[in-house]
Amino acid sequence: MKIIFLVLSASALTGCQLAMNQQQQSTVKLNSATAQVSLGTVQPRYSIAADWNDYYIKSAPAMSCSGTETDCEHGGSQKRVTVMSRTSCDGLTMSDQLDAFDWSCDASIQPVTFVGTLKSTKSAADLVTATGWKFNLVGVFDRGVLAGSTDPTLWWSNPVRSLPSATAATQTLSSARTVYVAATTPGAPVKGYNVNSDKISIVFLPGVTLTADNTINSNSSTRKTTSADQAVLISVGSQKFISLEGSDAFVYGIKPTTWALSGGVATAFYVVALRAAHYVRLKNLNIRYGAQSCIQHLFALGTNFDRVTLADAGNYGISENTTSFGRFTNMNSFNNGRELIDMYSTSYTLFDTLFSKDHTIQGGPGGNAGIWLQNGNYDTFRNIEVRNANCTGMSVIGTNNSTFTHMLFENIGSTGSACGANAGNGLYISGGANNNFTQVKVSSAAGIGVFLNATGGHRLTDFQVINNGFGPSFTGHAGIAEFGTKTGGNMSYKNIVTSNNTGDGISILYASSSLSQVLSTHNGDNGITIGAAARSVSATTVAFNGSYGINQSFTNAGTTYQQVLAYKNGLSGLRLLNDSSGVTLSNVASLNNSTYGLEVGTASVPPALVKVVGSLLLNGNTTSNCTLPAAMTGLTNVSSVCAVSAAPPPSGSVVDPGPGVTGSIVGAVLSDTINASNTSGTQAFTSITDWTYFNYFSRTWGKAVASTGACLTGSTCQIWDWALGSSDFLLRNTTRNGIAQNDSYLIGGTCPTGTEGTQYDTTATGGLPFMKLAIEDLSASIGNRNGLCEAGEECVYTPNFGYYQGEGSLASCNHNDAGGIALARMSGYNQNGH
Repeated sequence: MKIIFLVLSASALTGCQLAMNQQQQSTVKLNSATAQVSLGTVQPRYSIAADWNDYYIKSAPAMSCSGTETDCEHGGSQKRVTVMSRTSCDGLTMSDQLDAFDWSCDASIQPVTFVGTLKSTKSAADLVTATGWKFNLVGVFDRGVLAGSTDPTLWWSNPVRSLPSATAATQTLSSARTVYVAATTPGAPVKGYNVNSDKISIVFLPGVTLTADNTINSNSSTRKTTSADQAVLISVGSQKFISLEGSDAFVYGIKPTTWALSGGVATAFYVVALRAAHYVRLKNLNIRYGAQSCIQHLFALGTNFDRVTLADAGNYGISENTTSFGRFTNMNSFNNGRELIDMYSTSYTLFDTLFSKDHTIQGGPGGNAGIWLQNGNYDTFRNIEVRNANCTGMSVIGTNNSTFTHMLFENIGSTGSACGANAGNGLYISGGANNNFTQVKVSSAAGIGVFLNATGGHRLTDFQVINNGFGPSFTGHAGIAEFGTKTGGNMSYKNIVTSNNTGDGISILYASSSLSQVLSTHNGDNGITIGAAARSVSATTVAFNGSYGINQSFTNAGTTYQQVLAYKNGLSGLRLLNDSSGVTLSNVASLNNSTYGLEVGTASVPPALVKVVGSLLLNGNTTSNCTLPAAMTGLTNVSSVCAVSAAPPPSGSVVDPGPGVTGSIVGAVLSDTINASNTSGTQAFTSITDWTYFNYFSRTWGKAVASTGACLTGSTCQIWDWALGSSDFLLRNTTRNGIAQNDSYLIGGTCPTGTEGTQYDTTATGGLPFMKLAIEDLSASIGNRNGLCEAGEECVYTPNFGYYQGEGSLASCNHNDAGGIALARMSGYNQNGH
């Protein structure tokens, strides 16, 4: 609630103060007789940064910022007030008359002090009039009762002037420290403004719009008026501590109807052009109609753009090159020719809460994207949403050491072939290394959901890649696909759901890729294709795919399959073609597939080597449970049913001819309270708009009938849940020997006996011992990222066959190494089955 104060004291109020108070809608009265505390005057939080465009050094607040440091903070938007005689913050709150600041109490300073920071929705436009700063005051409340207040005063000393008219000629703004206020919309298009001094603000009051004409007024190399060669509405060249601030409302994902800054209709080359301008702030602004871009942003440090909408530019919302230590937050982009932000050579920059929609120009692999990043380093992207980009949702090229989290790419590249052979991608990653991508949803991309092109090592965690590859020129493309030659490092995939893609769920071509907790179902081709020496596939379910569940073909692959379930695929559940030797099968179930459960091709140099560790469950496969070459080590053919040979490998391996998986999984569901498209768990393919939001991560769309392949146009689709039922005893909690139930998992208690350090084996190709009932946590900061649980690593207990390993809280138990493998930590889920 907005609190309004009328302060009564022995001294008379000034006319300005009376006028200010008379404008308020409600009044709280306080006089000197009822005041419980006295307050100090409202002061700058740091005296070194008292003016509106003053900055201090965050690591040394007593020092002012010169504009070359990397950790400067805006001091003008921060205030402090001391509450006299109070030593505790208990029960105390504070608010200001303009309702412009958030106030927090700090008891580490005595007497206690309130620190005020400008609200996230406010800007200088809420603090000034056409002629000066607004008076403001604060009141302190003790358990909701007004206990003291300050007199109304002016909180800043910057000169406030009217923005000069530019309808007749370009205006140069040269008065340092000045706040220029645009109070009315000019009656004609303006010829632009050039900011030519430090610490200048331009403030747009509510309803004001500046529209550019086509006057050539800015030099593209200096952003000065001398030797002008471009038309720009507002230019800033080599100035520091500049702000453009408005009062436009920001609503995430909604295109506004009013615009503070406009380039007209394809007139101004840029609406705002910034070159070598450090610590520039843009806030609460709607900007449209740059013939090239709404904003050009070059060679900058400490940029802060917040609550800005960019629309209807010929190419880019923002074209950016070589910036660092910036913040781009709460930004919308609509109907630009290309990206929301086209970024080159960023570093240590935050991009948070960005929405990009309806970009139309077509180009090559990433020639048009919702967001383009090239040569970034140590950047952070979070809360990113791109819809209806013509060719690519987001392109990440040559970028290193950066974090990408909570991203959605939907309806990408829908017009098809004009984008180029490698376009139509939801997320395009090329080159670079050591980036983390987490919490990513990609759906309805015309081409490949996630396209990796000659990358270094990256981590992909918590992905849903669903219903991709349906564009007219891209049919048959994968959900996730690796291309080219890996340039270094290792790829790791953790908790990946790929479903209803027209091609493969996942296609692996890089050596040493690791796949952990993968659910790949109802894809048009293979669930997982592996054409390289992948390190491991663990805790994975492949089901109802049009061809093979897993199809591997690579000489001396050496891949370990651990806790894998292959169910009802169109061909074999697990196919190891020709020279895929050195494979280790550790607790694998392949059931009810249309040809073989396990298919091993003839090696060019026999014998092929497949080692079995733990349980091998094969049953109900139509042609035969397995087919093996005659020259083979580890497995032999016995009456069309696989059996374990006497040597090598391990004793205790079993083939379970018991019941199929029917009834083990939850299966088709009748409702989902989160998914916006389902009607009793089903929906016609063409009517589905929500492909990725479900009550459980283990749910996805597939065919309504229990048959293989993707749900296509003309079909009815079904929501499937691939968790295991709480009453299942075939696949749930049986990984110790394939039959009996494992020990219970108790968070904080002793880990199950099947995880003791002596319960290990080695792969067919040798190497470090690994735990048979646990997998490496690929999201942990330690470990070699091969997917196997080895000494000194953080691991996840795997009691079940397949993707589903439990739900609820993931927490640690007390691991007993028993003289064997000693782990850094073992974690598991507190619930198994639903």
